[in-house]
Amino acid sequence: MADHLRLADPRVLSSKRRPSAFNPNAGPLEPDRPGHARTLAGMLAGIEGQVGGRFERDRVGVDEEDRDDAPPVVLVVTGRAALDYGPFRRWGMDVLTEGSGNTLMVLSSSEAREVFADLVDEYGGDRADWTKPEAWRKQLDAIESVRLYDARDRADGQLEDLNFESLEVVDVLLWASMAERSSRRAEAARRRVHEVEEFVASAAELDDRVAVLAVDDRPDTTMMRVAVTRELLDGLLANAWVERVRPPVQPVLTSDHLLEAPVPPPWERPPATGAPIGVIDDLVMDNTLLQDVVAGRASFPDGYVFNPPSDHGTHVAAVAAYGELRTHIVDGAPLPAPHPIYGARVMEASALRLGRTQVVGYLHEQLERALKWLHAEGVKVAVCSINQLVPDDSLVPSPEVLVIDRLARELDMVVVLSTGNVASVSPHHWQTDYPTYLHRPEARVADPGTAALGVTVSAVAHHDVPGAVNRQHQVPIAHAGQPSPFTRVGPTRGRTKTLTQKPEFEAHGGNFSWDHQNSSVHPNDPAMGVITLSTPRNNNPVFTAVTGTSFAAPYVAHQIADIATRYPRASANLLRALTALSGRVNPASRNHGLPIVVSAFGEPNAHSVLESGPDRVVLVFEGAIPVGGVSVQRIPVPADFATGARNQTMRVALAYDPPVRRDRGGYAAGDMSFDVTRAMTEAEVVQLYELQPSEEEVSADPSKVRLPLPHDRRRPNLQPGVKTFASNTLMRRTLDWDWNPDDEDYFLVLRHTPRRWSKTANDPTEQSYALAIELSMQATASVDLFSLVRAQIEARARVRVRS
Repeated sequence: MADHLRLADPRVLSSKRRPSAFNPNAGPLEPDRPGHARTLAGMLAGIEGQVGGRFERDRVGVDEEDRDDAPPVVLVVTGRAALDYGPFRRWGMDVLTEGSGNTLMVLSSSEAREVFADLVDEYGGDRADWTKPEAWRKQLDAIESVRLYDARDRADGQLEDLNFESLEVVDVLLWASMAERSSRRAEAARRRVHEVEEFVASAAELDDRVAVLAVDDRPDTTMMRVAVTRELLDGLLANAWVERVRPPVQPVLTSDHLLEAPVPPPWERPPATGAPIGVIDDLVMDNTLLQDVVAGRASFPDGYVFNPPSDHGTHVAAVAAYGELRTHIVDGAPLPAPHPIYGARVMEASALRLGRTQVVGYLHEQLERALKWLHAEGVKVAVCSINQLVPDDSLVPSPEVLVIDRLARELDMVVVLSTGNVASVSPHHWQTDYPTYLHRPEARVADPGTAALGVTVSAVAHHDVPGAVNRQHQVPIAHAGQPSPFTRVGPTRGRTKTLTQKPEFEAHGGNFSWDHQNSSVHPNDPAMGVITLSTPRNNNPVFTAVTGTSFAAPYVAHQIADIATRYPRASANLLRALTALSGRVNPASRNHGLPIVVSAFGEPNAHSVLESGPDRVVLVFEGAIPVGGVSVQRIPVPADFATGARNQTMRVALAYDPPVRRDRGGYAAGDMSFDVTRAMTEAEVVQLYELQPSEEEVSADPSKVRLPLPHDRRRPNLQPGVKTFASNTLMRRTLDWDWNPDDEDYFLVLRHTPRRWSKTANDPTEQSYALAIELSMQATASVDLFSLVRAQIEARARVRVRS
């Protein structure tokens, strides 16, 4: 890696301007009120002229009864500053949504617009004659413009491509409710759907081909799919309950793509390379693209005569080997180089229940045999997508969990697990109750996904456009980035109130759609599923699509194996820590304000942690800490990094592998935690964290001093807080603000706290761990961060040698 030339140090000012919300181009917030009133009155008159309202009807003599029956309209109100909701509600209007640029969309009846117009008239007159509360004046001062939300706003540009040679199908998005209470939001969504359904039904009386094909009446994604004539489309574009009308998004991938996907001949396929991956599952069969990829197979128990295999093991192995295959199918991208696969068979198709699989004998026994065999074959990363059908709500970890945790430590392996699939949702609730049912105890992680040292993976939806034959009648249950409808979530059992933040990672596991015509859930849609390889039987195509958390887990195993390929000597702890650094959280998969964990660290991207560079440096350390001890480790943070002006971030990942005892309340032998300190010398840090006199000793001897830990910038707040990961053996915390170049000498203080049962003579005296610390800054900064960090490390090394 070439070193960049270092620019001169920037001049750091002692102060800076505070940001202000004032926009100098927005005009005064107290305008010429008579002139402003005339402007607003003209806008309102123009609106009434468009809809045949107050001003227009006064001229043509419309009856008052007809005026009251006029349908509501939507107004777009733009402010010089942020507008309050309250005045609109007092004027009889409903705020539908808030847009960009201080814009509100409000639903207004003709009566509410009359109130608004009368208020504008009074606002423009003599202030002494005002009868309305003066507080309304601030809202009118702030309103810059008012216009009608009309067909041009509702029409998506793609509607121009419709020719109406026959009926056309459109998606009709309705305004989402802004009510705070979930029950009121749901009621508003149903009411709005009913209003538009009635509108479509009236059109169907004139043309019986018109029909509602699909409905999503959830509050945040309220929409309908409608077969329309041109006349009905025009009516929908004028309907106040409609936010937007667009053609349905077309699927990028369908079953035809899978049938027609190119299969490179053997001489054009990239050979299997890199760190091998173990697959503990059903038999991995020889799909043509797996024939030279499977490096070894074994069955457990040895000598058992298995029933015919299911497809599950082959599907899992293909994702583990190749990772993401969609771009090869859709874009014709070259087939990626696969990782070698070792298949450990522990399952078979059930002879009693069609479509179900079963583990032979006891799962924990087969897991132990399989993991030891994989380790003997040189496998560092293994995936097991086998779960119980119910959440793990027992007070004591199962034998399967114990085996995984014990062998992950003893064999120095990364074991990747799936969360399991929710199967207890009644058919009609997949759509209507999503994602509410994920917050229930029945949706928690299933055994053995609760293993403390295992890496557990949930499923998220990457795609939300149905592509099945009946897709016109279908709507997605989850939107892209949201948790897959079937995924299980955390947290799992733990020793603190925060429990264990599992699952650690998320990956694409597919999506379901709801079929409005058949009132049923559609679980296997290639357009939204995980692309994998099929089993070589019954003339199956080479590629297929599957859905489930079983296929999210092997994708994460593939990412970890990519890291292990780049760093073949890395311990399992370091591989876990680097994977945590690579994770990126999608806001759409967050927990909707309720205490569930879709994933602690997001979806991993191995490529982001394979190399360090000028704007991103990863520091690693593998070692051991004395049981019950404290260690202080210097972090080389250059002054040019800590200026506070370059969007810099420090992220620290820690992984450790404590011994476990299933018969002990404190299942793991100990916990680890860390602080980051700055602006203190190493001696000062050591003095703070070494043994302090007790309060009783200080009272008895005034010469003794008890030093409190700092609660200022010397010990910055990393997010999330230390208590969040108190039950985790893998954690990642971030510092991305409040930097100052004067804060020299950064240290990481690691602490180990043992359980009482781990202090016997037979227990280890050290706890192994790995650290991965990332320093990153925006790529446009003229600083070679890699060179600066390396120079600090080399300078410190020379000082140590001289001393």
